[in-house]
Amino acid sequence: MEFGPLIKFYRTQKGITQKELAAGICSIPHLSKIENNSKDANGETISLLLERLEVSFDEMEEKEELIYSLLKDFGEKINFYLR
Repeated sequence: MEFGPLIKFYRTQKGITQKELAAGICSIPHLSKIENNSKDANGETISLLLERLEVSFDEMEEKEELIYSLLKDFGEKINFYLR
């Protein structure tokens, strides 16, 4: 699972800066790389970030499944109209 974009989504939705989210957990550049999927984070870092965002792991999985489902449906519709 790629947590980065979802962490960024929840962070921005809650109006939290990278500095606020990263404080005491990781560096701001490290968080930026996590959010942009250019660096993997260990389980402990992800857990701490999710805790600070007040988001559960299950909620993240559900959101990811919904996004992939919507993208798949969108791709199928585009392919249909391109034929």
